[in-house]
Amino acid sequence: ILDGIPKTFPAMLRAEKIIKKVTAVGFDWESVDGVLDKVQEEIQELKEVIHGDEKEKVQEELGDLIFSLINLSNYLGYSASDILNKTNKKFEKRFRYVESVCDINKSSIEVMEEKWKEAKSLED
Repeated sequence: ILDGIPKTFPAMLRAEKIIKKVTAVGFDWESVDGVLDKVQEEIQELKEVIHGDEKEKVQEELGDLIFSLINLSNYLGYSASDILNKTNKKFEKRFRYVESVCDINKSSIEVMEEKWKEAKSLED
């Protein structure tokens, strides 16, 4: 089933293709609640290892969480790549606003967060 998915694809695209192939043969969740439960499970597993010093375990659990989120995106009928691109643009626009209204190198995190909220409110 997974043959034909190039190993050279970027990781997110490869995950999307893997998920589409396996769901096409019925290896899928019965409801969105199942996918959301899986995401929560992966968050919990990440919480359990994140403060330890096993970097490989943290990376594994973080990878499982990312894969689960890509799976959720697919389940909802969205491209995770497209969604992430939109989020990147939104983040960049907001951060550029923060940069334009305060000195990033001298401002406290509280000031930057206030300006971030300001940028958000300008979008509404």
